[in-house]
Amino acid sequence: GDHDEGTCSKNHGHRTSAHDAVRDLLIAFLRQCHFQDIRWEVKNWDHTAGPNVKEGQRRVPDIICTDPYNNTVYIIDVRIAWNITTGGGGVYETVGDLARAVAVEKWRNWQHSLL
Repeated sequence: GDHDEGTCSKNHGHRTSAHDAVRDLLIAFLRQCHFQDIRWEVKNWDHTAGPNVKEGQRRVPDIICTDPYNNTVYIIDVRIAWNITTGGGGVYETVGDLARAVAVEKWRNWQHSLL
């Protein structure tokens, strides 16, 4: 209704549950595809973060895994567009609009850690 569902206290935990369900489904898929060294919520991954980085500022990828055929390491961060859809910050016109919007934001925030 009349308020932002993305920050509604009655939805506490639902966004995290939705995110974790997508992450866990992706992990199951990667296992079925024989990916190796599948790890999730890797806290010490961000080599650009100093020892005194504040909680919430360190980059923590949802999944890190290795392709079984060519040893390419994939760093995966699951992103759901909950806040953009409910907060009025994005307009959904075509399939993938919201995914592209959050991907741009994610790349901007993580680019220094990936290089």
